[in-house]
Amino acid sequence: RNDLYYRISVVPLFIPPLRDRRDDIPLLAQQFLTSSGKRANKGLRGFTPAALNRLVTHPWPGNVRELENVIEKAAVMTRQDMITPDLLPSMGSSPDSPLKPLTEAKEEFEKTYLKNVLQLTGGNISRAAQFAGRYRADFYKMLKKYGLHPSTLKAKAEADFEELEEEANLTEAER
Repeated sequence: RNDLYYRISVVPLFIPPLRDRRDDIPLLAQQFLTSSGKRANKGLRGFTPAALNRLVTHPWPGNVRELENVIEKAAVMTRQDMITPDLLPSMGSSPDSPLKPLTEAKEEFEKTYLKNVLQLTGGNISRAAQFAGRYRADFYKMLKKYGLHPSTLKAKAEADFEELEEEANLTEAER
């Protein structure tokens, strides 16, 4: 076992999880479908848009291996040349499901919360971090995690303020 570890640890590779590479899912799914179709002697063309949407929105805790197994099962079970959503297992974040997986819901909430706090504080990082009960460095890390840039949110906050100010001036002029 140690020998195997030393052989494969020569060049460490970091490959992000599939949930962080959603753009790869359609390509991987199509490749797995082609392979599975050949093994099952079926001429499978692809996925319906609804089936593809279900695949892309699933969090894939089992990563690529889970995706491959789901596609292979659908390829074996189908009697058509397209994979439809009914051939895919019920996946937590399917369009029919009102609930998202917990991690996805938390991330969505955090991102929205951060945007709102920054807009509320006019893009001032120190005030936003204090408001959120976080250290400034931690707050920056959270912004980076969600690809949020304080400068764009600050500009939006200023534009919103100017719009409100303009509306207030119009209302006063009407009186």
